Amino acid sequence: MAIRSIRHFGVSGRRILEAILNGEKIETDGLRKMVDWRTKASITDIANAINGRIRRHHRDMLRYHWEHMGYLEETIEELEKQIEQLLSPYRKEVELLDGITGVNKAAAATFIAEMGVDMSVFKSAKHLASWAGVSPGNYESAGKKNE
Repeated sequence: MAIRSIRHFGVSGRRILEAILNGEKIETDGLRKMVDWRTKASITDIANAINGRIRRHHRDMLRYHWEHMGYLEETIEELEKQIEQLLSPYRKEVELLDGITGVNKAAAATFIAEMGVDMSVFKSAKHLASWAGVSPGNYESAGKKNE
């Protein structure tokens, strides 16, 4: 059975989980081939942590979670493609926003989705900042400042 690769999971972890899910007994020699040399834990510690404790039920539960993570990853990739398509008419605006320190393409996409690109709908820069919730508040009552 081919197990989908989870992109946000370490290479060593993927290899070990795939071996566990396939019911393999993980020997230290095989483990050395699976584990990336940068892994901080020792091969012996890893082998001791997994061997002898994982039963069929555990493998089944791991497989369900692994497959669900794969499904979620595929869904996220599809959504990211849709966002890219929807942003295509706004390439120039995305590039301009992405040029601002602290703003990446994901933030630019959020800004465009939330505020649009026509700033004439806002009376002033202060109005836009207030609408976006980024203007500083002045919470004062009876001469007492509240934070």
